[in-house]
Amino acid sequence: MKFYPANHNNRNRYDVDFFGGDPFEDFFRPFFDEGRGMMRTDVREIDGKVRMDVDMPGFAKEDIDLSLRDGYLTVSAHHTDKEESEGYVRRERSSSCTRTYYVGNVDESAVTATYENGTLKLVYPKESAPEGAKKIQIK
Repeated sequence: MKFYPANHNNRNRYDVDFFGGDPFEDFFRPFFDEGRGMMRTDVREIDGKVRMDVDMPGFAKEDIDLSLRDGYLTVSAHHTDKEESEGYVRRERSSSCTRTYYVGNVDESAVTATYENGTLKLVYPKESAPEGAKKIQIK
């Protein structure tokens, strides 16, 4: 617990400011700030195909990996600043993120992916309901 006035210009986001500010705002910050804005996704259906637009700013095409397994599409990316230079005390310019989407029974060869201007665009055929599927009514 910190018992000194916090310097608002040089605060760690997990610091709690006991001498000013809103303590509840600081308390909930670690729970809700994580990953804000990373991999926001828009999903839409166009002509019997599903199109996903995934925001992935700051990554290069080579940093992104896609895998399809058991009906789940996993998009992951990892970037590390590889610039070799002396004089650094600490380096924090690396980032990674992963998100998994349920896409159903989709053939791997039918999925197309493009990456342009920080947006990953995925297109795959919409899974149709298996024949003989019955609708269940909730009572």
